[in-house]
Amino acid sequence: MKNVSVFVSFIVVVSFFSVICAGSVFSAYLEFQPPSLSVAPGGSFDVNINLNTGGATNISSADVILLYNSSALQLQSVTDGALFDSFISNTVSGKISMVGTSSSGNAISNGLFAKIKFSSLQAGSTTATFNCSSSASDSSAISGAEGADTKDYIVCAQNGILTINSSGTSSTTPIPTTTTSSGTTTTTTTPTQLPRTGIVENLFFIAIPGLVLVLSGGLLRLFSKAMRFR
Repeated sequence: MKNVSVFVSFIVVVSFFSVICAGSVFSAYLEFQPPSLSVAPGGSFDVNINLNTGGATNISSADVILLYNSSALQLQSVTDGALFDSFISNTVSGKISMVGTSSSGNAISNGLFAKIKFSSLQAGSTTATFNCSSSASDSSAISGAEGADTKDYIVCAQNGILTINSSGTSSTTPIPTTTTSSGTTTTTTTPTQLPRTGIVENLFFIAIPGLVLVLSGGLLRLFSKAMRFR
């Protein structure tokens, strides 16, 4: 009887960790649209910042920290993409901090977080990136409530990078445009890069609980055989 109690306790513990491992697996990220462009020195351009929830349906806030070379680019404006209920931005040289928040009942889906207008100050190549690191105090984040806790779903490695080449001519990839005709809204998007799916991370986390259950089944069969021989 003691052996049965020990085995039941083991199964309970295994089931608990299986549920933990199979918890919410989402890979949210930020991207630039277009991800690269060419512009003449002194010319201006717009770039969209898009937010992808990675499948999460409880996103309630996003902190976006954009870093750029202020010697190569001059910020002209920051425009709210109307993805969240409220939006604020703050700018210092080479850094744009943006925060979007929504009420818990307003589900956030993939969409335009903000539109940025820059002008090129000099010839050459430069980049803009999202500051994102688990060790950074001002890291970008895409968050939502899970029970009593707030979880950050952003996967920093999947965030996009903006590359700007400033030369004698301008050449940009068209930003997706939205037109309205007879009450119908149509969005046209020009693909510029492969989609980021986070499939490796998802497969890893899905495989863990499956492996645990297989091992549990094997142990249960061994235990049953041992009890028959007693």
